[in-house]
Amino acid sequence: MVWYSGSIPEAIAESRKSSKLFVVYITGDDEESSRMDEMWNNESVENICKSMCVTLKLSAESEGCKQFSAIYPVLKVPSAHFIDNSGKVLEVIYAQSSLDDFVQNLRNITKFESNAAKSSSEVQEEANSGQTSGAASDENIPKVLPQKSAEEMDAETKRLQQKIIEKREKDQIKKQEDLKVKEVERRELGKNLLKMKEAQQEAKMKQDMEERRRDKQEEKAAKERVKRQIEQDRLDRAARFQQEKLEREQTNINKKAEAEKVNEEKLKEERKERDSKARLQFRMPDGSTTVQQFDSMDVLLSAFSFVVSLNHPLFPTINSFDLATAFPKKVFLVSEQNQTFAELGLSPSASLAVLPRQNRRGISSSDNSVTSSILSMIMFVLLIPSKILMFLRSFISGGTRTEQQQPVTSSQGDASTSHSRWSDDGGLRRRTVGQQESMEPKRQGNMTRLSDVTRDDDDEATWNGNSTQQM
Repeated sequence: MVWYSGSIPEAIAESRKSSKLFVVYITGDDEESSRMDEMWNNESVENICKSMCVTLKLSAESEGCKQFSAIYPVLKVPSAHFIDNSGKVLEVIYAQSSLDDFVQNLRNITKFESNAAKSSSEVQEEANSGQTSGAASDENIPKVLPQKSAEEMDAETKRLQQKIIEKREKDQIKKQEDLKVKEVERRELGKNLLKMKEAQQEAKMKQDMEERRRDKQEEKAAKERVKRQIEQDRLDRAARFQQEKLEREQTNINKKAEAEKVNEEKLKEERKERDSKARLQFRMPDGSTTVQQFDSMDVLLSAFSFVVSLNHPLFPTINSFDLATAFPKKVFLVSEQNQTFAELGLSPSASLAVLPRQNRRGISSSDNSVTSSILSMIMFVLLIPSKILMFLRSFISGGTRTEQQQPVTSSQGDASTSHSRWSDDGGLRRRTVGQQESMEPKRQGNMTRLSDVTRDDDDEATWNGNSTQQM
């Protein structure tokens, strides 16, 4: 497309001079403008416009577009304004969906303008032909001009001058009226432009408000999506943590179960191995001990044989001694020698006392000794109040020391004798109790005190002021 290179006034003058349409194409930087530029560069469009239009291309941001929009409103970009020679807008074409529609619209506009121009040219030709024929007929008629006097000529001149003046006045009045009409039209155009600008601003404000509202909704939706995503991530983490926790717990349970199973198997093996053996401790009358391990299925006779194999002088043969347990108290009979250790309850371990055959009754004598010791202790406890009374009596009467302490000493001696030791009968080890401190009243001047507690190092210690013992 060959665009007019001059300014807007020059393009208008050129269109009026050549009686062509004045086309103003306003383009922008968007995709629709690029598509419409390609339509203008089409060969069919170029051929139509070359013979019928004076085309001027303006950028939407240029100063020429601002000047043009001050007269003709530009509502949308891209757009093409078709203006005739009188300044009237015939058509405004915006972005077309297809090239065929654009070419058809362009042909319709140019066809309408060519018909209008043809009609006006025919009327002008008829008028010119009428004037020409009239002039020719007047030439054929012989002219007879009457002779006028000077006064008539002056009057005629004045009359013509008066007509000229009136004509000028009428033209001036008409010109003023035209100016008024143009001013009214200009004002109306300004008002319309102002209204149009206000409408555009209002539409732009509404569009901005709609965009802001849409942006807020999108932002709100994005925030909701982020919140949902965060919540979902938190739930996923919690579920994953719970799953891992359950897996760890299950793993620990499995490990514990396996460990318990292994321990149970070990315990079973150890118990089985332990139950298969009988570890016996033999205690001799002199207090010495000997440990020997037997099979749990061996008979008790093997234990008797082992004691004989020790070559003890007291037990030369099997019939010279008996085997007994201290707890429960039991002496194994001859009839039980053919029973196994498991049947006798001597596995996996047991302690046997080796008793000479002639001292078989040692266990019962030991029981009698224990019983007598317990009775002696009870008697000692019962004699304590009497001892206290005797002490108080000696303190009040002031008797001699030897006369009051002799009975106590004798009774205390009996108690000491009864508590001297535990019996060692039956081959059992007994605990020996030491001599008890005598409860003798001691007199120092006019004071008498009981001395029934053994003195220790704390009685001889020296204490300082901060409760610390000095060594």
